[in-house]
Amino acid sequence: MKFGLLRWLVPLDSLASLRLGVVWYRTLDEAHNADGKHIAYLQPGHRSADRLRPLDPDLYQRLAGVVASGRRSTAALADAGILGLRTCFFGDPLDFTSLPPGPSGRAARQDRRRNWLQRALAATTGCELIFADPDNGIRPVAHREPAHRTNAVKHAYLDELAAFAQRGQSVIVYHHADRSAVVEQQARRRLADFADGVPAATM
Repeated sequence: MKFGLLRWLVPLDSLASLRLGVVWYRTLDEAHNADGKHIAYLQPGHRSADRLRPLDPDLYQRLAGVVASGRRSTAALADAGILGLRTCFFGDPLDFTSLPPGPSGRAARQDRRRNWLQRALAATTGCELIFADPDNGIRPVAHREPAHRTNAVKHAYLDELAAFAQRGQSVIVYHHADRSAVVEQQARRRLADFADGVPAATM
């Protein structure tokens, strides 16, 4: 669904469309969990296949091709042309595993995250629309788990997203709903967070 939305906003066959930049919040080791396991909808006969395929048959086939190739990665998605040839992709890993844990490594982790963001900004300089794709979604800057913590690499913090908005880029971010409230209520909360933490320029 997220790729379908991006393809609707940035049509592949339109030379006048916006230029898209994709920022993957990619970590080095996801083998320990179930991230990315939900691919059954790409199998013929699955209950969702007949509903999803007609929405964008080309996207459905390209995604199925990536899965069938056995080479599932952000690079494979880019190579498959799912989001068009003009799209800029940034996929450097955001990972703290090689740094000291606890207070002793705090400054190093902060510095690594700052440097990662600067590279992401540089890679997407010429883009009008930014799609950020953290595993678990958005967090405000004052969240109880700050951005330098090891598990924080799965989240995009609002000050990072603000850096794109401040230079005039539109920002779309994936957010994974949890069980804290109904989805609509969580969406309203995240939109309120955005309004507070990400400046929006008026035209």
